[in-house]
This record gives sequence, C-alpha cells and structure tokens, in this order.
Amino acid sequence: MAKFHIVLVIIFWASAFVGIRHAVVEYHPFELALFRYIVASITLLIVAFFKQIRLPEIKDLFRFSVTGIIGISVYNIALNYGELTTTAGEACFIVNMAPLFTTLMGFYFLKERIRLNFAIGLLISFSGVSLIAISFSNGIAFKTGSLYILIAAMAQALYFILQKPLLNRYTPMEVTCYCLWSGTIAIFPFGLSLFEKIPSVSPEYTLTVIYLGIFPAAMAYLCWSTVLSNMDASKASLFLYTVPVIAILIGWIGLNELPSPVSILGGAIAITGVIYANMKESDRLKKGEVI
Repeated sequence: MAKFHIVLVIIFWASAFVGIRHAVVEYHPFELALFRYIVASITLLIVAFFKQIRLPEIKDLFRFSVTGIIGISVYNIALNYGELTTTAGEACFIVNMAPLFTTLMGFYFLKERIRLNFAIGLLISFSGVSLIAISFSNGIAFKTGSLYILIAAMAQALYFILQKPLLNRYTPMEVTCYCLWSGTIAIFPFGLSLFEKIPSVSPEYTLTVIYLGIFPAAMAYLCWSTVLSNMDASKASLFLYTVPVIAILIGWIGLNELPSPVSILGGAIAITGVIYANMKESDRLKKGEVI
C-alpha cells in the first residue's frame, strides 16, 4: 500500500510543477498559493467530515501550526516565486534537493540510521539533480528564482521532519488536515487580492489551480503523510528523486519545454541512485536483516 501512495505522490507532485508554471502567468504567487490551498482545505474538510477526525490536543497546536506554516506557506510561496523565472524542469530538479536535506535532518533530529549503501544511492541521485540544476542555470551561480526554489526545498525537508513525531499520535488524515489548514490560514493576509482577480482570469488558469488544490495538494499531502507513517523520512524522501523525470516529461508534453541531453543524463543518474539504494534494501530484507 505504501508503494501505491508513493506512486501517486510522484505523479501528482510532478504535475504540480507544470501546473504552477502555467497558472503563475495569470495569478500572483501569493494569490496562487492562497487559491490552491483554499481548494485543498475545502477538499480535506469534506473528507474529514465523513472520516470524523479527532481534534488536536492543545499541546500539539503549536507544532501543527509551525509545521503547516513551513511546509505549506513558506514552501509554496517560495516555489511559486521561483517558477516566475525558471522552467518547470529546473524548478523540480532544484526543489528535489529536499531528500538530501531530509536525510541529514532525519539523522540529526530523528536519529534515523543512514546505511552506507543508502547514502551512496542518495549521493548518486543528488549528483543527477545537481547536474540538471547547474545546466539549467548556465553555471554554478543560480538565478534569483533558483534561490527561492532552494528555500522551498529546505522548507519541504523541514515539513517532513516536523510532522514525523505527530504521526506517532495522530492518523495521516489528521496530520495532513491540521498542517494544511494552518498553512492556508497563514497565507490569507498576503493573498487577499485573489478575490478580485478570479473573475478576470481565463477559466483555463482557474481550472489549473483547482486541479493543483485537489490533487498535488490535498491528495498528495495525504498520501505522503501515509507514507511517512510507515517508513523513515529519509527513506521515503529518496523516492522523490523520481519526480523530476516525470515533471520534465509533463513539461515537454504540456509546455513544449524540450529536455536537453544534459537533463536526460541527470535524470538517468538520479533514477539510478534510487534504484541502487532500493536494490540494496531489498537484498537486506531477503537476508532477514532488520532495517
């Protein structure tokens, strides 16, 4: 079941980079973030009503709020600003430095073990990500948009780490709802112009944002919380290195952003790292080792 949720996350989050690139043409980054997460919040509110989720304990309200603000508000606003001046492929590759940040934070804060073979696979994937990021940026000096996306990557990693302890006491649905609702509330003061903007925007852009809210936001975050409730944050985040490959494919088809030979090579390297790390994990399982 965890693998199924990982596949859904990869597909939804890959499509998000292309969707944001499209919608940010008409919606300001703050407006886009607010609109997307209002849609996501309403979607989860409907699901939560039928699931009858528990109210959070008072002692956990602060952690839910901080986690939501970092993982939803900061991440999405930084990503939206970054995509104003970057391609969907570049944005996806840079933000997918998050698995490396997650692994380091998981080791330091959550005391998660990092096996040698896993670390090698992670570094292989990271080298592929770095290759693409540098090639898109015409050198090692990133553009301003790339720096915003790097901030988004760090925010995403923090989100994964901060919500992990909450998943020991709450269901994935509860964690997703309270974090996402907190993040949405934090965006509100910055995106109030949204309500004047919507009537003047072409329906195709509005429908794109609605898609972003229901699937890459509400459904993907719920699936990801389910994944994190069943495995270490560092191991789960490694799979996110497959997101850029799908994003570039969607960008090629949807936005006519033709991938360069270097981006294809970087993608192949990133995928190789994921496969290597997981092959080693499978070998240990067959031998009866405890992971």
